[in-house]
Amino acid sequence: MLKFKKYLLIGAAVLPAMVGASVLSSSCVDKISNNTKTYENLKFSINKPWSETSNKDNFFYEIINKINENKKDYKVNNATLHYLDDNVDFIKELQKGTADIACLTPTVYNLEKDKSNIHPFLQTMTRAFVFDQDFNAQYSNGLDDDPLRKIAQSAFDLFNKKPFENWNDKEYKWNGSIYESFYANKDKLVDYYRGLVAIWGTQEELKAIKEAWNKKDWKTFRNFGIMHGSSSSGSKYLLQEALFKKHFNLKGNEFKSFLEDKQGNEVKYIKGKIKNIGKGAFSKYHIVFDDLGSFAYTHSKGSAIYKLDDKNSKIEFLTVTEPLKYNIFATSSNIPKELREIIANAMVEVWKEGKDTYGPTVGFNGYKIINDPMKEVILPYKNVFNIN
Repeated sequence: MLKFKKYLLIGAAVLPAMVGASVLSSSCVDKISNNTKTYENLKFSINKPWSETSNKDNFFYEIINKINENKKDYKVNNATLHYLDDNVDFIKELQKGTADIACLTPTVYNLEKDKSNIHPFLQTMTRAFVFDQDFNAQYSNGLDDDPLRKIAQSAFDLFNKKPFENWNDKEYKWNGSIYESFYANKDKLVDYYRGLVAIWGTQEELKAIKEAWNKKDWKTFRNFGIMHGSSSSGSKYLLQEALFKKHFNLKGNEFKSFLEDKQGNEVKYIKGKIKNIGKGAFSKYHIVFDDLGSFAYTHSKGSAIYKLDDKNSKIEFLTVTEPLKYNIFATSSNIPKELREIIANAMVEVWKEGKDTYGPTVGFNGYKIINDPMKEVILPYKNVFNIN
């Protein structure tokens, strides 16, 4: 029988909740018998589910069982699951040997200088929005015919049909987690996400913001005030910064980075969330960063998220950002290439069999094997952030 040892990281303390009899050994090859390479323990470091579910571990039981069905003489006896908060450095888990397999963001992976011992093998995917199903929709000129502006307009048209607080669960098909009406068919999956640049104000203010954008007038645009997320957030900071670098390129009025622009202009920036838009101390900041489509998984019942204090003002979506790939699974070099391929196939097969009890608890709705990390993970990142 498989034995799992689970950990939850709380601050600096590690609290074990053992399932099984004893502390399990490292994941080196413990025994070779009749050419069978047996791993006593395979260690996973993965995202903690948004809410506790009793069957989330089953996915990993099934993966280990599937690995043991392989015809290449690899066996795994046990597994350890480390459920960690998003702010943990997952790549360090691999480097320290705390994990053999970890779930990484593409940003964390691509910013790592020495990738020689980190091996991406599986790309996560999620349900596609009806208004965004093409990874190749990229920045062109920032004007109305720009693919990113078109996606933003399509999303806004759906969002704005009725005031958010009046959305009906039946009409918009709320399933307890998402409004199905904003999503494509369940078999339509994508491996990326985008950020959003929302704007709000009176008709005159909105016109002036869009005029500054169209003219690539950075200083005028910025002076309307920017509300952003954490500086490490892909969808609420980094992607918008990358887009602005491409768009605001007029000599003498160009945008270089938020960090540089804040020098002398600190009052034009504030850290906040979409729920703060147009409210109280945030009412001076008319340009707001958010995840594209966050309204699709935010229940409207009793919510005033998109309700502005100023009744003469309204919200619009100016543009979306270029896409950034979703999380990837990677192994350390402790796992040989042949076993890595077996693990990748096992994860995909278990998912296709409808036995993924973990992925949906963290926003993953599917997986695909990474065959070429340079082409599938590194180059897409470099293209977004204009890295040579």
